[in-house]
This record gives sequence, structure tokens and C-alpha cells, in this order.
Amino acid sequence: MRRAAFHLLESFHDEHLISRLFDYVKHPDSSVAVAAVRSLGRIKPAGAVDMLVSLIDSAWEKERVMAACQALGKIADPAAIEPLARLIAPRGLFSRHRSKSPLVRAAAASALAQISHPKVAKVLARHLEDRDSRVRQIAREIVNRP
Repeated sequence: MRRAAFHLLESFHDEHLISRLFDYVKHPDSSVAVAAVRSLGRIKPAGAVDMLVSLIDSAWEKERVMAACQALGKIADPAAIEPLARLIAPRGLFSRHRSKSPLVRAAAASALAQISHPKVAKVLARHLEDRDSRVRQIAREIVNRP
């Protein structure tokens, strides 16, 4: 039922309804927030990249962060390259992210692969020998792309 409601919201392309999607991204129920994030990725409204980057920088639940990565990949705005790169970077002593879930890192690498920009290959080149096979595979596919 909820999925159908979000698909209906997507079809209207109304400013007020889109602002409601932005509100739902912050919903306490993770499934509602994830559905709103996915909708933003499909309709690509103005302001979505900033909202999604803010989400990956602040969310604790990996489902929300993974959904934001996937949406950023669909939007494919080069402004998302650096924030996504931070998610797959090795965790430093003063890292802002609590944990670097392998699933989140793979989602971030996959999102980067969807952005057509020369900087993506440079970012992923640092992960050709990554400890995670999914990140490593994505990096090799992009770096070795003709």
C-alpha cells in the first residue's frame, strides 16, 4: 500500500507533493524513509542531491544510507562523487561514519559507477585492491572501461 502511494506521488510532479517526499526522508519509520528516498531517486527533483548527501552523512541505519546511495546513483549528479567516495574510503581514526558496512560500501561504489564523470575512475582506482570483492569488482570494471 505504501509503495503504491509513493509511486502515485511520483507521477504528479507537484512541488507540494515533492516537498512531502523530502519530509518523509526524515520519517522515524525506516521503511517510510527508504521508500521516500527511492522515490527521490526516480523523480530526481531539484534539491534531492543535497538532501541525500545530508542523509548519508548523518543517518545511522545502513538501510537509509544504502537507499540514499542508490538514489544518488540514479540521479548521477557529479556533486555526489565526493560524498560517495567518503563512504568507500578506508575508515580513519577520526572518521565521521560510525561503521563502514560492506553493504554500504558496495552501494556507494555502485552509485559512483553510475555517474559519468572522469573523477569517478580516479576515485575508484584507489579501490582496485579493496578488501571487499564487490567494491574491488566495481572499481576494476570502471577503471578498465574503454
